[in-house]
Amino acid sequence: MALSRLSAADRKQAIVESAIRLFSEKGFHGVTTRELALAVGVSEPVLYQHFQTKRELYAGIIEVKSVEVECRIGPPSCLVANLDQDDRVILRALALHISSWYEDDPSLNRLLLYSALEGHEFSDMFFARHATAFFDTLKQYFEHRIEQGVFRGLDAVVCAWAFLGMISHHSMTRALYHFDPYPRQKELLITQMVDLFLQGLQAQIS
Repeated sequence: MALSRLSAADRKQAIVESAIRLFSEKGFHGVTTRELALAVGVSEPVLYQHFQTKRELYAGIIEVKSVEVECRIGPPSCLVANLDQDDRVILRALALHISSWYEDDPSLNRLLLYSALEGHEFSDMFFARHATAFFDTLKQYFEHRIEQGVFRGLDAVVCAWAFLGMISHHSMTRALYHFDPYPRQKELLITQMVDLFLQGLQAQIS
């Protein structure tokens, strides 16, 4: 269907999708508004009717990606909503979610890497919208379990950072570099990583 026949909302969505593809291939500084307009099949004036600045376009990308994430799993608080569940169940579900996030949306991960390498504001905008909420939810979960005496009296920030670092590094390596010591055994590997992590957290019962 020609873009001229699309509704304003659908045309805006088409612009965002083309922007994601181009930015993930060339980086933020490597794409001009003219090139983006050509990719979408509109003129630059039409492009500016939907996004007056590149920053508005970046915010549009983040909005789309954040909605996609929340549609799949709900808000971050849903991930640890039932604290009566076994910690192994909760952390395994979190780990699998992180892993799937890297695998299911490599274009967004490329955008975030480009943003970091180019000193671009996109990653700051994304982290403020989505990643910070995820990290805070995970930190609160560890704080709750430490207060209950289930986990050792560690710093909850360090616990959250260590868990995310372990799972994220593994997931990014698989998704971006296609390196995996245990191909086709992702769930087994993640389960063992979670078990290893939990062994370091468990409070010692005398």
